[in-house]
Amino acid sequence: GQSSPGRALICTHWPLAIADYNVALLYQDALSRSADPRALVRARRAWLARLDKQGVDAASILKLYDEWRAALAKPSG
Repeated sequence: GQSSPGRALICTHWPLAIADYNVALLYQDALSRSADPRALVRARRAWLARLDKQGVDAASILKLYDEWRAALAKPSG
């Protein structure tokens, strides 16, 4: 399928690409230690839906990454 404009921007905007890579690593770590991996997968899908609706404002996308990074950094239950 075709990427959303925001996801396409991530591939061409270096700070967004770095944020995406770092968050992907955090997500994999959080998933491996999660007491409820299905809930984390659902949360990621919801976050991706927000990303897809964000448009192409790099600052807004970086803010979304910051929010997701903070959520992933919380201890799992």
